[in-house]
Amino acid sequence: TSAPVTDAPTDAPTDAPTDAPTDAPTDAPTDAPTDAPTDAPTDAPDAPTDAPTDAPTDAPTDAPTDAPTDAPTDAPTDAPTDAPTDAPTDAPTDAPTDAPTDAPTDAPTDAPTDAPTDAPTDAPTDAPTDAPTDAPTDAP
Repeated sequence: TSAPVTDAPTDAPTDAPTDAPTDAPTDAPTDAPTDAPTDAPTDAPDAPTDAPTDAPTDAPTDAPTDAPTDAPTDAPTDAPTDAPTDAPTDAPTDAPTDAPTDAPTDAPTDAPTDAPTDAPTDAPTDAPTDAPTDAPTDAP
């Protein structure tokens, strides 16, 4: 009974194809790190199962490829973090949609720049409020 143990290293290359299906489940955890680079292309269908574990490591490499697909799903979650970086690029596109929401916050800062453009439109609405302040200037 000691012969198989003694002969194993010598017989392994010859026996491997025959023994592989039987030995694979037992040997897999031990062999995985060594076999992974070779097995990767064949094992690719494992990706959906492995993705949650691999995501933090793969994210920087995968980001450019994944961005167009992931953006609509990730946008609500990523927006608060990404907003300061994205603001200058996104402003021209987002301004018309965001204006009504942002106006009360932005008004004091934007007033001097916006006044000449907005004055003719705003005058009838603003006149009763502005009259006492404007009277001395407007009197002549």
